Amino acid sequence: MSVPSPAPDDRGVDVLELFDDPVLGGLVKQALSMSAGDRMPSERDLATQFAVSRPTLRDRLGRLESMGLVERRGGAGTFVKGLTPKTFTEILTVGMLASGMTLSSLQVVRVALERQAAREAARAANPVKIAYMAAAVQRMERTEDPEELYAADVAFHRAMFDASESPSLIFFADVLSGVISRSVKERGDRISRLTHDTAVIRTLHRDLYQAIYGADVELADQRVMEHFAWLDQVDAGLALPSAGVDPV
Repeated sequence: MSVPSPAPDDRGVDVLELFDDPVLGGLVKQALSMSAGDRMPSERDLATQFAVSRPTLRDRLGRLESMGLVERRGGAGTFVKGLTPKTFTEILTVGMLASGMTLSSLQVVRVALERQAAREAARAANPVKIAYMAAAVQRMERTEDPEELYAADVAFHRAMFDASESPSLIFFADVLSGVISRSVKERGDRISRLTHDTAVIRTLHRDLYQAIYGADVELADQRVMEHFAWLDQVDAGLALPSAGVDPV
């Protein structure tokens, strides 16, 4: 999924208003109005357009390249790459390393995104998209294989975000999952949680699916919180077989 070209929203906000540097903002706006693979105007033309020196322009183009928005090819020019969640995943990863953040510190963000996605999915009540959540639950119920449980869990949460019909939630979930999925330890920890008590984990997912299927916004929110509360108990070594959830 690529980031859509910018346009003023209902309040008339423009890309240029989001940048302190008008040259950088202007270049971003111009690049986002083009398609991936398009060649931007020459440095001479861009310098004239923005009334800046060539060194200043090259500096701003270099910043765009570091963002992953453009690619400068020696002798050929500057080309638009387009932005994707993968691009932002790399930027977020670097930002986390520079800030001394850990993957576990992203948990609060994940919970917030999942809660809102569940609410929006219940509100949208799109039967086709919700059916993919049901399919993921069925995959969980048919297998004891840890890798298959992991794949079904990923599919379930992805389907929930798709069912939210919120482009922003889907985009940021893709960015966040891209960071988390790169960690071998995090993947192993997730599989360990899923296999801690498969009956409970299946029930938690089924209950969340049913709340969304029933278009119950508040119950869907509650089910997400129950899901993460149980995972927190598992991480703390406190979860009992039932963990407060009726067994299947």
